[in-house]
Amino acid sequence: MAIFDNWEFTATDNGWTTDKTALEWLEKVFIPQTAPRDHLARLLILDGHGSHETTDFLWKCLEHNIYLLFLPPHTSHILQPLDLTVFSSLKRAYRKELQKLNSLIDSTSIGKRNFLVSYYKAHQESVTPSNIKSGWRTTGLRPVSVAKPLISPLLLENSNKSTNLTLSKPQETPIQPPKVFNTSIKLQTPKVRKDLYLQIRSLASESHDQVPTQRLLFRKVIKGIDEKEYELGKANIKIKELEEKLKHLRPKKKRKVQTSPNSKFATIRAIREAQIAAGERQIKSVESESEEESKSTVSCIEVDAE
Repeated sequence: MAIFDNWEFTATDNGWTTDKTALEWLEKVFIPQTAPRDHLARLLILDGHGSHETTDFLWKCLEHNIYLLFLPPHTSHILQPLDLTVFSSLKRAYRKELQKLNSLIDSTSIGKRNFLVSYYKAHQESVTPSNIKSGWRTTGLRPVSVAKPLISPLLLENSNKSTNLTLSKPQETPIQPPKVFNTSIKLQTPKVRKDLYLQIRSLASESHDQVPTQRLLFRKVIKGIDEKEYELGKANIKIKELEEKLKHLRPKKKRKVQTSPNSKFATIRAIREAQIAAGERQIKSVESESEEESKSTVSCIEVDAE
């Protein structure tokens, strides 16, 4: 397809970037697509993956006046622009395209062609200049803002946990009885699937006062039910389609005409006369066929071949 003419495709055995694929990406994608005017220097920001630190990779960057800046370990979720804005929107757009595709075709596998088309549409929607610039602003890399990564909720959440772990003194916590889930909802044994779904929904809406483990449990249960409902809906649609096809393939049975005994008795004379007439016509047809056979037999003459 024409839209993929300038795309580069590659694959590895396990799906992870290797030293070879990293060098290929540098030579075939980054260097030609970011060629500056007047041979100015370029900056390439990377994480600490081993494929970015090979001798061939570093030397190729040096040859093309490319300066490398490696992010500190375990900070890509805070300092990587793609992780913060672009990839999240790309995943959402790709899931949306898959949902559209599932509604059009009845197939469990996506296939390479459908994957490329769906990914291309998601890429066009999410990998935009505004999203890319937003990622740089959010990380504080451009415009430069040291405060943004330091006050990131992700960083503060992790630092608070580690601080609490290091500063808190070890204390003997008394053994407490397990918490009982309290609810004002009257629970009943569900008779149908809908009753079960409604009760779990009600419990989930009331679980904001419960411990996080219980909230997570309800979310997972609801997600599992939604997935099974979706699969069941698809299966029911498939069953109906197969039943319709089976109806057309089955031989149609001749319906027995239901007649009223009263009307049959009222016209019994006419029915009997019709039967007699039909019998006489059958007898005459048999007699005529026998006469024609006798005539054809008489008209046959045997001739000896000399």
